[in-house]
Amino acid sequence: MNRKLNILMFYNTVFHINNFILILLVYLFGLNSIAALWLFTPFISILFTTSMIENSKKILSGTVRKLSIIDFLSRCFILFFNFFALSNLVHIPYIYLFGVGIIFMMINIYVEVRMKKLLSHIQQKDVEGGSLTKEEFNDLIDDYVNDKSSSETSKSVQSIVYMGYSNVLIIVLVIGGIISFDLFGVKNRWIVLLIVFLFLAIYLYLTAIKIRSYYNDKKRIKAINIRDNITLVVGLSIIYILHGVVYIGESTFNFFGIFLACAFFLPTFKTNQAIRSNFYKTNKNKHK
Repeated sequence: MNRKLNILMFYNTVFHINNFILILLVYLFGLNSIAALWLFTPFISILFTTSMIENSKKILSGTVRKLSIIDFLSRCFILFFNFFALSNLVHIPYIYLFGVGIIFMMINIYVEVRMKKLLSHIQQKDVEGGSLTKEEFNDLIDDYVNDKSSSETSKSVQSIVYMGYSNVLIIVLVIGGIISFDLFGVKNRWIVLLIVFLFLAIYLYLTAIKIRSYYNDKKRIKAINIRDNITLVVGLSIIYILHGVVYIGESTFNFFGIFLACAFFLPTFKTNQAIRSNFYKTNKNKHK
């Protein structure tokens, strides 16, 4: 748990520094060129600061959980405060933006230090297990092949296998889509879209199995499935619109567009990380 909090503190610092850079860029250049692109980076950086609030109530409860919510909501406030101000929807002097940013950065730091002190007293055990040794991995495979593994172990193996399939398909959908639009051109892009829909259907099917293998609660299965699939489809749509419509047949490569699109893959990557951690934890415990 302390490791997650340390990661949160790092990304919180990155989030606020990025906001200050954004304010400075807009002050110097207005909403033009690099500043216009930078305007959306806080929406990406905040996605990396959800590690604590994602913990269940069983793992993180009481005051620490309340503080984690306050911590995240503070970042959400400054995110939208800056966005509305820098978009000229609300007129606020730049010096005030810096001042408010510093105040909320200090609030976040205070809250996170407070959380760290509370966690040190609670002495919660980190639930993430380490990687399996070669011997442990071989034993796991033997048990699984010979149908000697427990139900929990079987589900963890199944979920991580389908996680691997989904990761491969994401790479194929992203890189394959970009290359295919360049190869087939405007006239034949319908072929690319047809292939994409086929691979996407396979991906959605495998993802459903992956999530059912990991989660037990039906409502949570449905919620995670919808969240991960919608965000991934949005990310893919951005990529395909950029390279299949806007820049098709051109040598232009929109790095920011791809970066923004890939940010929508984060929920899926986080689910996969949780599955990976559960796999190691489950099978580490088995060999204790």
